[in-house]
Amino acid sequence: MRTDDKLERLLDMTEHPERYSVDELTEMLDDPEAQEWTNWMVEAHSAAAATPHSKRQQAWRKVAAAIAALFVLSGVAYAAWHFTHSAATHPQPSTPQQEMVASQPTHPDSLSSVVLFDKVPLDSILSEVSDHYRKSVAFRSEALCSLRFHVEWDRADSLEAFTDLLNEFDGVCLRIENDTIVVEQE
Repeated sequence: MRTDDKLERLLDMTEHPERYSVDELTEMLDDPEAQEWTNWMVEAHSAAAATPHSKRQQAWRKVAAAIAALFVLSGVAYAAWHFTHSAATHPQPSTPQQEMVASQPTHPDSLSSVVLFDKVPLDSILSEVSDHYRKSVAFRSEALCSLRFHVEWDRADSLEAFTDLLNEFDGVCLRIENDTIVVEQE
């Protein structure tokens, strides 16, 4: 882009930042030549503030103020974009997406045998546990499938130890019959 065009575009961005995307504003702010002009305009503004004001100085003062406004607006636009992007990829606990995130078991690290189930439905928990112990699962009540639990499972523990842990919760009773984990209402 020619220097004249770039300067014209920078000035237009200061007057009408709403016409430009965050990427375009960021690109212009990252341009060394645009940064040089901005610094020059800020210096001109400072010099104008120290001397009596002529019409030309007042015009430069407006340009410098517009550029400063561009920086503020582009910063706000970038912050808004970043906040929106972050919220979409990392939802806050109060959002419905949090349950979806929490419904996935978390493995602290690949070497650890401990799995944390945080607000995970019982059928999902038992699916992973039964796969590990090579057992099937039989629910005697469908209502129990959707019960959500916050529980840690150590894969090194026996299946009996894990079912004993879940049996401590009210309303659910697990027992092992042959190759099946039977889940009943207490």
